[in-house]
Amino acid sequence: MTSILIRREQGRSHRDCSRGGFTLVEMAVVTTLLAILVTLAVPQFILAVERARANEAEARLQQLWTGQRLYWLKYHCYASSIIQLQQEQCIDPSLTQTAGGGLTFDYNVVEADAISFLAQATPHDSTRWNGSLEIDETGNISGTIMTSDGTVVLGENT
Repeated sequence: MTSILIRREQGRSHRDCSRGGFTLVEMAVVTTLLAILVTLAVPQFILAVERARANEAEARLQQLWTGQRLYWLKYHCYASSIIQLQQEQCIDPSLTQTAGGGLTFDYNVVEADAISFLAQATPHDSTRWNGSLEIDETGNISGTIMTSDGTVVLGENT
């Protein structure tokens, strides 16, 4: 009986005793699968970030529109610059920060008079996207923001 136990112990492979880790092939397969998944996910993530930035520009344009309405109620004309709106405390001062201060869009009042205005948001020094968004006195936002490869981030066809 002792000889049978000894033979079984000798017949065991070294691999059965030390099965604590993974083989190099298993690690290569997992790494390859992860690389494929990341390759598929990263472009969609970047597009989602670009859309979020464009949506932020839309929200800031609406803030500018509200400021223009407040200015009009006081002076019965629209402000010709964002600085005027800030001086009258009609808008949040962060809207007038330079793009180096964290904003990804530049905002300005393109035209303004007693009955209408047009304000615009344009990407600041971006090689990744182009186009502009505009808002008028009715609160209507128009325009298109596109990536450098032509994918529409915000605007027509989104």
